[in-house]
Amino acid sequence: MENILFFPVIISTEKEANEKYYNVFVPLLEINTEGETIGDCIRMARDAILQKCMEYIIKNKELPVFNIKDIDSIEHSKNEIVTLVDIDYNEVKKKCDTRVLRRSVSIPAYIDNYVKENNINVSAFLTQKLKKEYHI
Repeated sequence: MENILFFPVIISTEKEANEKYYNVFVPLLEINTEGETIGDCIRMARDAILQKCMEYIIKNKELPVFNIKDIDSIEHSKNEIVTLVDIDYNEVKKKCDTRVLRRSVSIPAYIDNYVKENNINVSAFLTQKLKKEYHI
């Protein structure tokens, strides 16, 4: 079952030299990010929110919850955009799951012999290589 959480996001336009970009503020989590387009801002906000939520879960802190009905109470200036960004809390929890699970892996006999002779921890080796290869 999905457990969707919504976070208010305030997007403001900034101009520097001849470049225009957007600042993004997530007041509920007190985080900032930026983007080149509004769509980019939403993606960057979602990524920042996910990271912050993972931090809350890992530290066993209670995650602040926003009531969508309160969207009009978000303080902002008239030239700022206020919108909501959603995250799937169950997916965030999965990313924070550090339990070690057993998994059967098939390898050729000569590699198994080498592993045994050299006291290589296959689980640790495989975990390290997967993290590196897939930037986990």
